[in-house]
Amino acid sequence: MQVEPTPEDPSLPLETPETAGGSSLIRDQAACPFRAFARHRLNLPSLQPTVIGISASERGAILHEALFRLWRRIESSDKLSALLSADEQDLVEAAVSDAMQHTESACEARGYSLRERAGSACWQLEQQVCVDLLRQWLRRERERSASFRVVEMEQNQTLRVEGLSLTLRPDRIDEFEDGRRAVIDYKTRAPSRTRWLGERPQEPQLPLYSLLDSSIQGIAYAELSATDPVKFVALGEDLGLLTGDGKSLEQQTRGIAATWPELVAQWEASLQRLAVEFMAGAATVTPQPGACDYCDLASLCRINELSISADPEALGDPT
Repeated sequence: MQVEPTPEDPSLPLETPETAGGSSLIRDQAACPFRAFARHRLNLPSLQPTVIGISASERGAILHEALFRLWRRIESSDKLSALLSADEQDLVEAAVSDAMQHTESACEARGYSLRERAGSACWQLEQQVCVDLLRQWLRRERERSASFRVVEMEQNQTLRVEGLSLTLRPDRIDEFEDGRRAVIDYKTRAPSRTRWLGERPQEPQLPLYSLLDSSIQGIAYAELSATDPVKFVALGEDLGLLTGDGKSLEQQTRGIAATWPELVAQWEASLQRLAVEFMAGAATVTPQPGACDYCDLASLCRINELSISADPEALGDPT
């Protein structure tokens, strides 16, 4: 067998700047230009696996909604500290119950019943798991060493990056007493903060959020895992989120940036380059390491065939 490469077709630039998506567009462009082209120019959806019970994304949706309802009531670290244990239990149970009903209504609008698919026993168990997780998380929030108030939750904002219009929706923004702010994103499994760094950040969502407002001086994942201790994964100085944030930013970034403005400037330059790539129509099959691990576009991009073309000996001896 002989595989003959064919010349790549010329790129197809965007004719006009489009609101083509949110942070996932930049994340896909960073991972592989072809993936971004397929997802956001050709509008190819991801394959949805068959799910038994409640999926990780559905649990994430329930927790997001419950946390939104919870902090809409609590509002600040001072009010959290004053909250009695019994009142907290009632508040958390109500937030989870309302969030599960909200998620069920959203699923019904898409044509299926999450409660029926999960079954009554699983539904009740999920409710208790979420209540326990939120109680653990509030204990973690009480351990923060800096006073804060929640100033924004789940509000759409538009960010223009090199003419590309992106719609962003931060889960939550906290403000400290000195006026500095930190963006918090809820995750059931948080990536390492090293994925925020580099020329092509693997997780550009929070770096993009940092460009929204100069008062944002820190970013953090709030990890609510059902199997591991809840925790913050953060980047920024003196945020009061975790024991390690007393380190200098230069230590936290392993020498990449000495100050927050310097780090934001690096992010802005990297994200601008990715936006320019996308707008220029770059669609090369050049995935970053690990980008193909959970990608369902291999039959379209033919990455395996390209690998064989680059290394014909990979075909082996047909005899």
